This record gives sequence, C-alpha cells and structure tokens, in this order.
Amino acid sequence: LRESKARGKNRVCVAAAPVTDAAFLDVVRTGKGLRFLRDPIFRFSERVPVAYEYLCEPLQGVGDSTADLFRRAMAHRLLPDLDRTCMRTAMDQVSPSGTRYHVNIFSETLMETTDEDLGRMLFAHCCPSDLCLEVTMQHSPQGSSVLLERLARLRSRGLRIALDRM
Repeated sequence: LRESKARGKNRVCVAAAPVTDAAFLDVVRTGKGLRFLRDPIFRFSERVPVAYEYLCEPLQGVGDSTADLFRRAMAHRLLPDLDRTCMRTAMDQVSPSGTRYHVNIFSETLMETTDEDLGRMLFAHCCPSDLCLEVTMQHSPQGSSVLLERLARLRSRGLRIALDRM
C-alpha cells in the first residue's frame, strides 16, 4: 500500500503471492499431472475430421478444471510458463501427416516467448502450413502493434492464425 501511495493516487500495486505448492509448480514447469487431449474438428458436409485441436487438462487431483489451473497460474504470474508447458506437451504428440493441427496460446505468452523458442516448439514436429495457432486475446489486438507484428511474422512463415477472445 505504501508503494502504491508513493506512485500516485488511485494506483494499486499487487505483488503475486509466493507459490508454496510444490505439486502446482511441478505441473507448471514439467507438465507432470497434465493429460493430453486431441479433439477432432469436423467438416459437417463430409462428416470426417479435417483437423485436430491439441489441448492439455489437469489429471484428477492436480486441479478442479483447466480453467482453474490457468486462473491459478495467472494469479501467481505463471501463465506464460504453464502455457508453454502445455504447448510443448501438445506439440510433442504431433506427427507429420498432412493433418492440420490447432494449438492454443495466450497473447501474453506469445509476447513473452522469443521467436526462436516459439519456432522450436511449433515447427519441430510439423510443417507450418499444417498448424493453426489459436491466440487467446487477453486485451484488444488493436492496442498492440508489437503483437500484430509478431503475428504477421508467424503468418509469413506459413502458420495459420486464429484469434479468440478470453
């Protein structure tokens, strides 16, 4: 409160509480306790899967739900770490087969991950044209020229981009 008052009226500074739950930190850092899911995306006219969305969810006992796990990570400022762990877990399941894959990433994670690290995570197992990166927007994309530039660079490499609101 003192720090907030020093910065000016009506400004509140919130520090993330230290994480003391070792099991939660283990999930965030290693992915142990996460289950991989592959959900088909169908084209109804043909009634066959045309792509797969790759997701992770917590195993029983790790968290109540995927939303709770990510909310907790946000509260402790560990969202990008958990998000990258989930993405690595999902992308390790991809095999080059000409099938299209959809993976999710938060805009915050996208901004905090280097192009090199993102490339290693995304393109190690498949061709960029087989991949759709679903970016969950935490803020309006119009306000972030840096984010839009990052998305343009990924598109120039052949990656498909889908924007999703939180």
